[in-house]
Order: sequence, then C-alpha cells, then structure tokens
Amino acid sequence: MEIEAQRCVPAATTQLVHYHFAAPPDSKLRTGEHFRVELCLTSRHRSARACFRDHWGPHRFERIGDLFIIPPTAELLARSDEDRSLTSIICQLNAGVVLELFERLPELTDQHLMASLDIRHARIPGLLLRLAEETRQPGFASEMLVDLLARQMAIELVRHGSAIPEHKVHGGLAAWQLRLIDERSRKCAKHPLSPCWPRRAGYRCDN
Repeated sequence: MEIEAQRCVPAATTQLVHYHFAAPPDSKLRTGEHFRVELCLTSRHRSARACFRDHWGPHRFERIGDLFIIPPTAELLARSDEDRSLTSIICQLNAGVVLELFERLPELTDQHLMASLDIRHARIPGLLLRLAEETRQPGFASEMLVDLLARQMAIELVRHGSAIPEHKVHGGLAAWQLRLIDERSRKCAKHPLSPCWPRRAGYRCDN
C-alpha cells in the first residue's frame, strides 16, 4: 500500500492510498481502537469479498462495495480474483468520537456486519470525497475542516446504523465491544491519570 497523503486531526486520521498487487489479494485487516471507513475512488474489483473472522464461519465471504466500514478491534479477511491497482480514501475515526453519540452501546448484529461491507448512503461518499480533496491539497483552516467533516461522518454513520433492521436482541454486548472495553480498561490501569473515554475535541490522534 502506498500512502500519497495523510492528515491527523483530533477526530480521525485520513489517508489517500494506492493499492498495487503482484497477485490477486488475500489479506487481513485488523482495526485498533478506531472505525475504518474506506471509499474506493476507482472501480472496486467485482470479485472483492470479505469475512468478519470473529463473527462468521471461515468459509463465509460477502461482497465488498465501494464504501465499507470496519468496527473497532474487528478482523476482516479480504479477497479478490483480480490484481488491478486501486485508489482509496481511508478515514480512521477515533472510537470515542462515534461511541460518545450513544447513550448505551448497541449490539453489533449480523445485519450491521453485512451492511457495513457495502454502505449505501447518500451523504457519506460526499464527505469522504471532501476529505480526499483536503487530504491531498490542504487549504485554509484545513485541520479544522477535516476534523469537522470526520465528526459529521460519525453522525451520519450512527444514523445509518440506526436505520438498519435488527433481529430480536438477546442481551449482552457484542464481542468487539467487550474487547474494546477490555483494552481500554488495561490501558487505564497502566495510566490511571489519563482519560479512558475521551469526549472532547482535544482528543489526541494516535498513529
């Protein structure tokens, strides 16, 4: 992966990247404590498919659309039968920016996982295109604008997720939520004076 440009602001890190493949890709993506939102700026491989390893069986792969999102701590296996180069804008949203919008953590259902691989939303692609433009050629007050765009996208993603039909909730947190809480708890145990769930715009962006 070649990173053409990168911006880091309190709410997110954005990257304009180029993928070059010597053979059809078969790769693994693992997010840290952030939501990875990615929009392919060229036509994605028609054969592109992915599996959420922690939630699905090893042989279940679903199609990836031009726009997808990976939740925090999730592991995604991605495959394709093509090796054409691709260009994407990636926005790694800090988890706190998204999670602070909820009064309680929602359950990550199979419907949400399916929808996350091919997000159909009128506004989110436009926000990512603005982020791509600002990442490539920063303008006046660029840092403020990128941060605001990232926060707006977090709101749109929450609205989009809330509109997805769900099966009956059986209670308890999803595996990714438990892992995120556990990781946060361990970090706070090591640094008891640091904030565990940052909620202010001054949240430092970790690379």
